[in-house]
Amino acid sequence: MKLRTRLFLLFLVSGVVPLLLLTVAGWAPLRYQRGLWSLPSVESALEASLRSNRRLVDRSLRTLEDLGQVSASTMSWVSTDPETPRSNLSQLLGDPAVDFAGFLVPDPDGWEVRSATPPLPPEKLASFVPTPSASAEGPQRSRPLRWTDSAGDLLLVPTYVWSIQSAGTADDPVRTTPETIGCVLLGTRLGTDTFRDLDETSSSLFNYRRFGELGDLLAVAQVVILVFALTASLAVSALLARSVARRISSPVEDLVTALSVVGSERMGPPLLPTRIPEVSRIQDAFLLMRSRLAEYEERARESERVQASQETARFVAHEIRNALTPVTAGIAVLERRVESLPEESRPQGRRALDAIRREADRMASLAASFSEYAHLPPPSPEWIDLRDVIRRVAGETPPSVEVRVELPETAPRLFLDRDEVERLLRNLVKNATEAMDNAGEIDIRLNVEDRWATIDILDHGPGMDEKTLRQALQPGYTTKEGGSGLGLALVRRSMIRYGGKLEMQSELGNGTRVRLRFPLEASESERESDEA
Repeated sequence: MKLRTRLFLLFLVSGVVPLLLLTVAGWAPLRYQRGLWSLPSVESALEASLRSNRRLVDRSLRTLEDLGQVSASTMSWVSTDPETPRSNLSQLLGDPAVDFAGFLVPDPDGWEVRSATPPLPPEKLASFVPTPSASAEGPQRSRPLRWTDSAGDLLLVPTYVWSIQSAGTADDPVRTTPETIGCVLLGTRLGTDTFRDLDETSSSLFNYRRFGELGDLLAVAQVVILVFALTASLAVSALLARSVARRISSPVEDLVTALSVVGSERMGPPLLPTRIPEVSRIQDAFLLMRSRLAEYEERARESERVQASQETARFVAHEIRNALTPVTAGIAVLERRVESLPEESRPQGRRALDAIRREADRMASLAASFSEYAHLPPPSPEWIDLRDVIRRVAGETPPSVEVRVELPETAPRLFLDRDEVERLLRNLVKNATEAMDNAGEIDIRLNVEDRWATIDILDHGPGMDEKTLRQALQPGYTTKEGGSGLGLALVRRSMIRYGGKLEMQSELGNGTRVRLRFPLEASESERESDEA
């Protein structure tokens, strides 16, 4: 499984699992609460309590209704004798179920209390009893009333006394209309807070049943919310996981691809920047490794070219020396023969012999140069300060050449062969001087940065075209009459031996820059070895 797939699944699970755990954690208390809201024992207890209280009220209500109907139909309540209602009420109070009896008559403003035993506030009682309504179908049925005072709860049942009057007309001669002439009010004491307990029990039972329904709704709602939350979480987690997985795996995959082509001619994909510090450090390390590997490969190729040119130089030097041996012997013979020539022919013979001797000497010098290129003496390195070497070489230039030197205040000491480095610099300064026809300005700069100590030698001569610049480092190539073409080749070979670089930049009309780059790492390793 690829790293991107694994990271995607990891982040996806890490985004969904906490939501699942949270849902399970919320489902457990909801299920427990639903169990409390639907306990049969609690519902049965509430129903039993409610039935008990209602039976008590219903029994008292029926008794009072029966007594009220009997009294309204058998007793005379409208009489000129004011004692008649009191006598009737006393008779009703004799029943064990009756704790209160009263009689009210209609009043233009409502009711007027004619008699009440035991006495209750007449103003409040008169406004407490509702006024009935009636129609041709009959009188309105009485409705029980609740009275609460300091003595406790009192259940009151009004029974209206009606008078039937005929109101016949030509069209309807038998129509009758009931008329209210009084109200018999009977009541019984139920005890303290009976009405409140009844209402609370009824409300509790209703709410408890609603709680069960609410629990079912909450369960359905939680399932719906869970499905929605899981869907949203999966979508968001998938997007985030894909983004994070791509951000993490893409640099790693590019790095793996780049590593797979290291050492080949193909270049891997460009390494995209990343905000992950660890991956960024790996990328930096890889780029540094690839850069150094490229440098090592270039040095190896350069070393192979130098080695091949050394073999060529060795062969050329050997062949030149072999050819010069009979030439030198022939020159000695010719010298004796010239002296035996007639007097008028001797000057011409001597001139020809001098020309042969000069060319032979030049060939011998050329053979010596090739031999030196093929057999460099072993170096004798020591700790040197490049600033001292540059000052010494700069002071050896002819007066017609102005040398401007730029040196840093401090510079590390390098483990190099002083004589060889001086020879390299003299060779480069000599080439720059000859390029300017022994008159002009030369800039020599020393910079120490990163892993290199760099010496730049810049002349202000005519410069070189691209073709000449490409061939300038080839052994034997020269643009100077009588030159061997081995000066820059020797410089390059020495720099390769020190692990350094020789770089050239030139443009027609803008002079030439030669750069020597000495690695600081080699000197550091030598210093550590000396200290050890």
